[in-house]
Amino acid sequence: MKRQYVLMFFLFLTILARAQMVKPFVVNSAGGSATVGGNVYDWSFAEMVMISTSVGTNMIVTAGLMQPIDPNVGTEELVQMSETVKVFPNPTSGAVNIETAFSQEGTLNFQLFDISGRLLERGEKELDSGTSLTDMDISQKPAGDYLLRINFSSGTGKGIFQKTFKIQKLN
Repeated sequence: MKRQYVLMFFLFLTILARAQMVKPFVVNSAGGSATVGGNVYDWSFAEMVMISTSVGTNMIVTAGLMQPIDPNVGTEELVQMSETVKVFPNPTSGAVNIETAFSQEGTLNFQLFDISGRLLERGEKELDSGTSLTDMDISQKPAGDYLLRINFSSGTGKGIFQKTFKIQKLN
């Protein structure tokens, strides 16, 4: 009989909890909460950097980094451009060509990273609308894998293109 009362109590508590939920909350088993500058930050120990989210019919569970939700913060909407960028030849033993075709003028930024994420080289070029060819000499770099990050922002500041290419350097 006692078991039935406990079961009914938990069932009632579950229904009551669902009826009272009006905003997101965090269940944190090893950490705490703090208010800094009007924002509430939840923190915990020994969480992984990788974030995974599971969505159910009435619950969202996120494991990983926790961030505050502030409805007063906004950003200017950026238009993701569907322009083309080609990087060739890949693999290469000398220069890498960056061929772009943008419908707007703007600034092309490119950065070369080694596989551990260390910045090795960077460049910037002002582009007119249309097709353009830019080269980056990597002949003096050791053989291996590199990451080439391409960023293009239009002259109006409203359009942006971002893409990272994996480059293989041969001897």
